[in-house]
Amino acid sequence: MGLSLAKLTRPEAGEALPRERLFARLDAARNCPVVWISGPAGAGKTTLVSSYIQSRKCRSLWYQLDAGDGDMASLAYYIGEGLKAVVGRHVSVPPSLAESRQALPDFTRRYFREVFQCLGQSALLVLDNFQDVGDHTDTHAMLAVACEEIPQGCNVVVVSRTAPPPRFARLRATQRLKEIAWAALRFTVDEELAIARRLDPRRLMSREEMEKLDAHVRGWITGLILLLERWDDFEGVGFVNRSDCHQYLFDYFFNEVFAAANASVQQFMIRTSILPNMTAAVCRQLTGNRAAASILSELVRGHLFTCLAGAQGPGYEYHPLFREFLQHQARLCLDDDEFRRLQNKAALLVAEAGDADSAIALLADAENWRALSGLVQRHARRQIEKGRNQQLARWIERLPAAVIGRQPWMLYWLGMARLQYDNQGARAMFERAYKKFKKERNSKGLYLSWCGVSDAYRFEHNSFAGASRWIDELGWLLRSCPRPLDAELRGRLVFSATGLLLWVKPDHPDLPKWVSRLESLYRRITRPDLKVMCAGQLTIYYSHMGEVEKLRQVDRWLRKLEKKGGHPALTTSIIMALKSSIDWLTGELKMSNALMDQHQRRICSQGITIYSSLSLSQSLYHAASRRDPGRIEVLLKRYADNIEDDSILGQCYYQLHSCNLEILYGNYDRALIHGNLALELANQSAVPFGIWFASALLAYLHTEKGQYEQAHRHLRATRDIVVPMGSSAGIAHADMLHAYLAYCQYDIDGARRHLGAAFRRAREKDIKASGVWPPRMISTLCALALEYGIEPDYARCLIRIYGYSPRDPRAVSEHWPWPVKIHTLGRFGVILDGNPLVVETRPFDLLKAVLAAGGRNVHEQIIMDMLWPEAEGHQAQSSFKTTLHRLRKSLGNVDLLELKNHQLSLNGACVWVDSWAMGRLLERAGDCVLRRDPAQCSELSRMIMDHYRGKFLASEPASWAIQQRERLHVSFIRHVTALVECVEEADPKTAVYRYQQLLEIDPLIESVYQGLIRCYQAQGRTAEAKACHERCVEVFAGAASTAKSSR
Repeated sequence: MGLSLAKLTRPEAGEALPRERLFARLDAARNCPVVWISGPAGAGKTTLVSSYIQSRKCRSLWYQLDAGDGDMASLAYYIGEGLKAVVGRHVSVPPSLAESRQALPDFTRRYFREVFQCLGQSALLVLDNFQDVGDHTDTHAMLAVACEEIPQGCNVVVVSRTAPPPRFARLRATQRLKEIAWAALRFTVDEELAIARRLDPRRLMSREEMEKLDAHVRGWITGLILLLERWDDFEGVGFVNRSDCHQYLFDYFFNEVFAAANASVQQFMIRTSILPNMTAAVCRQLTGNRAAASILSELVRGHLFTCLAGAQGPGYEYHPLFREFLQHQARLCLDDDEFRRLQNKAALLVAEAGDADSAIALLADAENWRALSGLVQRHARRQIEKGRNQQLARWIERLPAAVIGRQPWMLYWLGMARLQYDNQGARAMFERAYKKFKKERNSKGLYLSWCGVSDAYRFEHNSFAGASRWIDELGWLLRSCPRPLDAELRGRLVFSATGLLLWVKPDHPDLPKWVSRLESLYRRITRPDLKVMCAGQLTIYYSHMGEVEKLRQVDRWLRKLEKKGGHPALTTSIIMALKSSIDWLTGELKMSNALMDQHQRRICSQGITIYSSLSLSQSLYHAASRRDPGRIEVLLKRYADNIEDDSILGQCYYQLHSCNLEILYGNYDRALIHGNLALELANQSAVPFGIWFASALLAYLHTEKGQYEQAHRHLRATRDIVVPMGSSAGIAHADMLHAYLAYCQYDIDGARRHLGAAFRRAREKDIKASGVWPPRMISTLCALALEYGIEPDYARCLIRIYGYSPRDPRAVSEHWPWPVKIHTLGRFGVILDGNPLVVETRPFDLLKAVLAAGGRNVHEQIIMDMLWPEAEGHQAQSSFKTTLHRLRKSLGNVDLLELKNHQLSLNGACVWVDSWAMGRLLERAGDCVLRRDPAQCSELSRMIMDHYRGKFLASEPASWAIQQRERLHVSFIRHVTALVECVEEADPKTAVYRYQQLLEIDPLIESVYQGLIRCYQAQGRTAEAKACHERCVEVFAGAASTAKSSR
């Protein structure tokens, strides 16, 4: 026997691309004695093994099998000859071996044991082109036996176009064989790019272009090289002019695969190429060939550009380029009518098999629009339920526009497919469908397309302008088509009708009925995603109506639903967003910033952008409720990145949140800019809620700016929305605004009236939060409520929830829940947490001295001079420290007294002092007198008179107390007199009363007598004016006489 040198020569790898990814897999695979590398022709198998041997510098014996190696004797002879050429040793074969089949197994074991002993440790025996041996030879059986004898560290590497034959099943089961199959051999895009650059360094091919090319060759390196060598201009890899290049590939497929198959298999491949993927059953029905299963199996096993595909059951598919070749052959062999019949038959079969995608593609290629439309209608709903909206849109868009336009159901399903992705486009489809259904009087279609219009408006959440006509249309629909609908359609209608009424016309008289039906719907449905959507609608309604207890009920529903677990990411994100909103709407504020931020990151990582803005908005309301402007700024930046520039409502909400931020900073001018922009956008969007919120904020801001006419205008706009709605939350908020506006205009009676209505309604409904409750306004109203006994428990509750300090309101009285209250006017007293303290001790003399010196930043030396004037310096210092310690102890270690840089101050955040409160009132009096507003002057004079209960530390004889006492008393008389003078002309009766009060406090005020006489004269009360004058003369004469006597 002559031996061809080529059979024993390892092909040179040359400058082949080192495929380190596969080298690593080969390293790992060599833990098994047999490594089987399988893939189609031209997959790079031989080059891979050769370059691996070259890279790893392995000792190897390469043998290329062919049909002549079908018997073991021939194979053993040639391997022996090859071994002699490689290592200089020969392993002989007994002459009788070819005739004695019984001796084969034993011989094979001994023979290969000796072969590997000759090769040495870590050697490789490579058997290339194993598929050429054939299917039914002794070689399969004997090699399987031989592989049992491979010593550790040595390997047999089989290179084949086919997978391991059944004879090697035992090796697989015992994990002595590792296969590296076609899926792993496929070249990656990066590897393909490297190959392309090696072939022609001048060709500049982008990764994107290669990815498009790879979609055709799918990692088949020979196909890629053929394309690259024959195709100079890829034209963006669009395969426009490809006839020459593809002819080259087609010739390859024809010679390597097609020509080698018999006529029956050729016809089978031609007809089945119409299928993008196949099953044996479909192929059998399509071709009538009962051997379909075995043909497909052989094509896969032979790596004839056919592979297994499909996760459910055995499926197959041709390589894309091979499929193009087969379809080209089909066009040559079949006339147009036969090819179209084949397409229609294939579409019917794959549709019955459950592959609607392939059926749609086949019917579209066949231009069978009627069948395609019917198939879409049968599968459309299921596609929507599976979330394959965009795939459904692609199905329908395969139809000509004219065909779609003639069929209302196609328009409807195209609208459903676009919903949440292109809501404007979806709404246009629903409106066209509704118009056609109306002509046909198709009640089901009418209701469904109406619901689609409603859902498109709400999902877009951009502008509801024009949506009111659809509310009118709903009325017509309910009157014209009242026949009973199925339960599912009724549920859809309840959800859609409630949503549109809520956003467009929340004052509609039927809205409460629809909400009641929505509550019932929530209890009936079982799907978690539908439940949370219902809960979302209810949360919006309850929050705007002020139904706090029902909000808590929704929260309990959500928590119960959440505990079941296993929800999709979208459902989980909606649950979290709703829980967050209910948390601040109920005033609980238990949800941490960290938890909300974690939820936001999860939404972003999962790509659920549709609810990202909603989640951020709730975080913003949380931050506003906690009065955390720094966090609001951070969240606003994220929020701005999440909304589109042309989103009217999104931009409106952004301006509202920005307005709230500037309010927290006290930048009312900048807040007005944001508020006006928000109102403009809200009007564009035609959403009453947005108009309500923006108008309410503007009413507050104009109040702070003293622009009361504008404030009243925006307040009326707020009431015009919330009163027809019957919104407890809205009406309570409007009443609060009205009370604050009246208070700022010194209309205390009006403030008390509106505040009583607001707090009573809020307390009854347990309303403790709003997205438009400015802290300064609410804290001031709480202070006013405590002062006048208006729902004091509710006021204290708000103070506790929002942590209002005495510095937040415009003014606070002793009724505020101060930790410490100090009375100095008329009497001296200290109240700690509602309990009076014994103050007749030395430590409280120190407190008096601090108060007499102003109470803030009083140097300790001044205090020592006041209390221990005779003491030496160090003694006075010691007495001061001891007394201060005792005073702090008496006050329960409250952080009341702060000593910094030798200066002692009372902490104004936790102590109320009546003389300080008086000082603030007197400061306001000066401004009020300048404005000359009689009503304001009258009310402020009343407040000062009520507050003044006697002279400062009246029982303290020390000179330092007397000086402060006289200063405060003189200031009190001067300011009240000035206020009353402003009231004389407008309200002389009140002026008379105030003058009389002043004279009771201090009868030696000449200006007061003069004012009183003016008032009497103005009223024509001459006798009383004369009596007043006489009293004045008498009092001053008596005072002068007393003064002389004392001298």
